[in-house]
Amino acid sequence: MAKISDLKLAFRLFMMAYPYRHVDWGTGASLTRPLGEARIAVVTTAAYFLPDQPPFDASIRGGDYSYRVIPFDAELSALGMAHRSDAFDARGIVSDKNLALPLDRLTSLARDGIIGSVAPRHISVMGSITAPGRLVAHTAPEIARMLLEDAVDAVLLTPVCPMCHQSAGLIQSIVEKAGIPTVSVTVLREITERVAPPRALFLDSPLGYPLGAPGDAALQTRIILAALALLTERVPPAIVRDFEAAR
Repeated sequence: MAKISDLKLAFRLFMMAYPYRHVDWGTGASLTRPLGEARIAVVTTAAYFLPDQPPFDASIRGGDYSYRVIPFDAELSALGMAHRSDAFDARGIVSDKNLALPLDRLTSLARDGIIGSVAPRHISVMGSITAPGRLVAHTAPEIARMLLEDAVDAVLLTPVCPMCHQSAGLIQSIVEKAGIPTVSVTVLREITERVAPPRALFLDSPLGYPLGAPGDAALQTRIILAALALLTERVPPAIVRDFEAAR
């Protein structure tokens, strides 16, 4: 189980003293149609970018708050990664992009009729952001507007690094406030509970492995389905469910 106390001393001291942010998402949104008819989008904090897109800028003080749009039919193996955090093991999300941006898994679920469709656009951010003011004021509202334009019915968020859990939770809360139900997969429960986004599935997994294990399509699919099942739960209050209990 990933814990702040397991991090290196410098990270641990910073994160124990850090004033985590929270966005009031109001009464929450609800999934208005059966999952088998719903259009699903993904927001990942893995800092993926396409070959024709600029990498995320690790030199920006407080973190790069920009985002990259990833089309549903993107070649995942062609994605680069420009994450500035070294507080997590990035090998999994480098070797298997579905571990953080599960477009192949969602395509299979849509083909089998378990979800309605895969959204035409998905979002990648670099979640290691310690100064999230611009993320909250500008980036997340832009992401919410794009998802509304695409008639997205629900959003799955996948944080990978420690601070990614705050960034994902803040984006999640703003998207939910805009009227789209959301769920994130958290591996660092301590931060998710402080940020208090609407719904989260807790996975007992190392940092950097939000959907379990690279190359394990069956496990990744089970985790996604367990997370999407939480969309039927009413909020508030914010909920965090264990993966084993939710299976």
